[in-house]
Amino acid sequence: MNKKIKNIFWQTCTKYLQNTIPMKNFIEYICPLQAYIEEKTLILLSPNNYIKEKIEKNYLSIIKNVIQNISDDNYKIKIIIGSIKQIKQTKQNIEKNRKNELKNVNNFAKSAIFMTIKNPGILYNPIYIYEEKNTNKNNIINFIINNLTNSNKNVKYTIIKNDIINLENLFKNNKLLIIEEINLIKINLKSQQILQKTLELIIKNNIQLIITANENFNKLKNINKNTKKLIENGLIIKIIKNEKYTKIKKQISIDNIIKNTLAYYNMDIEKIKNKKRQKNIVLVRQIIFYLCKTLTNKTFSELSPLLGEYTNSNIMYSYKKIKILIEKDINIKNDIQNIKNNIIK
Repeated sequence: MNKKIKNIFWQTCTKYLQNTIPMKNFIEYICPLQAYIEEKTLILLSPNNYIKEKIEKNYLSIIKNVIQNISDDNYKIKIIIGSIKQIKQTKQNIEKNRKNELKNVNNFAKSAIFMTIKNPGILYNPIYIYEEKNTNKNNIINFIINNLTNSNKNVKYTIIKNDIINLENLFKNNKLLIIEEINLIKINLKSQQILQKTLELIIKNNIQLIITANENFNKLKNINKNTKKLIENGLIIKIIKNEKYTKIKKQISIDNIIKNTLAYYNMDIEKIKNKKRQKNIVLVRQIIFYLCKTLTNKTFSELSPLLGEYTNSNIMYSYKKIKILIEKDINIKNDIQNIKNNIIK
């Protein structure tokens, strides 16, 4: 289906929807949507999570019925946050982004990572990745996961945050295991024995193990010598501090953060400054506080008068709340990343 036909298809859908949905709701929730078709899937692009949730809750079944009425093809519907422009830009920058994901490691480490993707569990196993402050080792982890799973859809992986006791049960059905922040995990004598025994089995069975930490490998104190020796036989990668990001961080203004966040959620500043407890307004306010704290060097005290008189506790609560939501809610995580991208541009 060419681009012109795709556009006509969604335009036809919206004409039917206009006659089905109250005009106020149609303007507020349907009009902001963009759409494109990919492999028998109609992908609806929502400008923000608020509209996405409204569509999913109230209008998705109506849209499905409309599509069934106007097309003989059995289209699936997928709703994501973004725009056609962002989709195009993302596709154009895939290769560039892949290179950037590895920009903080030396050439040998890059080569080793690419070889690991081609030969997981064989050449460099385990891989221990540690970082200095203000760097992001997650880029490398995501790079490895994405490339492994893209090249082989059957690749399964598990991320372990503190469950060392169950490690021996977790590794059996996976091709990739990731132990996050090992230096922060409390490892007792029993866990030490399990860790060492399981590492030996993982290496023997060519299951790729990646261990991350915020500490130099030589300074690790919570694992025994035998386990350290097993890790040392693999590959140790140090992530270098990204000075470019540090400079960008210092240049980002509070006004720019507020402006981009409000634009993303199609909301005006007066609503945010109003102390109403409406859920969507509170969320946007909390995101602004979170981004201000994350992307600038401002203290909680300096951010207090930003959107009216809020206490340090209010700001701190907002920051922690969004930090937790990012871990739990993929939509919020995507929202935050999209806003960050807009700000840094």
